[in-house]
Amino acid sequence: MLVKSLLLFSLASLAQSANPTECPAVDPELRNILLPDPESCSRFFLCSRGEKIQMYCPPLLHFSVRWNVCQFPDEAGCSINEE
Repeated sequence: MLVKSLLLFSLASLAQSANPTECPAVDPELRNILLPDPESCSRFFLCSRGEKIQMYCPPLLHFSVRWNVCQFPDEAGCSINEE
């Protein structure tokens, strides 16, 4: 239980400590880098070799920066005003 709590705390701290807008030049091992789209709650970017690849959430879902997944809008916490 302690290990699980420490892991969740570490992930939450990492997500809150940095909100990068650019992809790293080298992909990290064992994890994907996902970045929010500053213009749309329903889009995000997958980083690959320093390049952003635009991705889309399924209909009615928003990208969650905190969890790096698409969620229902009230859970995702995105506050971009889209038209």
